[in-house]
Amino acid sequence: MVLTEPADPTADLVITELNDRRVPVVRLDPGTDAVTFSAYVPIIAEGFKDICFPGNRCR
Repeated sequence: MVLTEPADPTADLVITELNDRRVPVVRLDPGTDAVTFSAYVPIIAEGFKDICFPGNRCR
């Protein structure tokens, strides 16, 4: 998730690189997009496993 304004050349470069690496990405402008945004994000990495719920701490 990239939070930025529409005319941000640095974010454009980051998003292009993520797309080139086939990493899912969403770009949101906190000034104009929905007031609230929520997501379910399972976080799994080597030696670390966690689940985050919108509006709550990870557990």
